[in-house]
Amino acid sequence: PQLHLPSGGALDDVSYAYWSIVGFPDIANGYASITPSRLARIRQLAATFPDAGSVAALRKLGLRTVVLHPDLAVGTQWDDAAERPTEGLPLVREDKGGVILYHLAPAEERASR
Repeated sequence: PQLHLPSGGALDDVSYAYWSIVGFPDIANGYASITPSRLARIRQLAATFPDAGSVAALRKLGLRTVVLHPDLAVGTQWDDAAERPTEGLPLVREDKGGVILYHLAPAEERASR
């Protein structure tokens, strides 16, 4: 599953939902008259993305790709996300077609399973 950032703007999540009809990837974003608590939590966890805490939390939730739309991020909490350092984080950054893809390494399975 993937998360698109920024999230929470008037048109952002609507656009991502619409764009998802191409290939139907699983996305965490959504849009309705209310914000589901899970999406609100994901937005809160992703507020500082990409950093160690947000990457770990999103990996734990099962997200595998974060798509940053720098042109849409202007004036949001992700305005400088493209410039934030990623060295040492369990991800691979890929600049592609005006967006930045962050491929998150899967979280290790718990030994108790």
